[in-house]
Amino acid sequence: MSERADLLDDFSEHSGTPRNAVFYSISPALERARAAREALVQASVPEPPPGEPEAVAPPPEPSLPRVVTTRDELLDLIRRRRDELGITHETIDVLTGWAAGYASKVLSPEPVRGLGANALALVIGALALGIARVEFVEDPQQVEKMRSRWVPRRRPQMKPRRTRGALLASRTSANCPEMNSEMER
Repeated sequence: MSERADLLDDFSEHSGTPRNAVFYSISPALERARAAREALVQASVPEPPPGEPEAVAPPPEPSLPRVVTTRDELLDLIRRRRDELGITHETIDVLTGWAAGYASKVLSPEPVRGLGANALALVIGALALGIARVEFVEDPQQVEKMRSRWVPRRRPQMKPRRTRGALLASRTSANCPEMNSEMER
């Protein structure tokens, strides 16, 4: 035990750290994962050759806006945008923060994984897309399928609550006729 204390004393003398300092280390698995992510980011963003000005090609004209009515049309729109931009699934994984290979599972011709709300928001942001309008319409075929399953209410619908403004207006009109004449002016 005294040998360890002597070693700590020697270390603290040379390094300037106090003897009772606590040392933390990073797990080797986390260090490897971080190194792999950094290599992936560096590989996905090529550097221009030194000495030459960076030539940035303008993005191709988008085939937007487009109306999407089904899940397959939405995935097709995302695939077309990916192709317009000329980026890989690996780049989409990096931009969205997904695990490596997730974009391939979501955007393959026969998707292995579904595209949920959070994943949709991430991929739309990564591809610089936006949703301009959401329109809900009644589907007559679906109404016919569901009509027999709809159970009507057994109790009456609640009356809407009166707002504070409506209550104040009714009180002033009943209690202060002179205030009403001032409001009319």
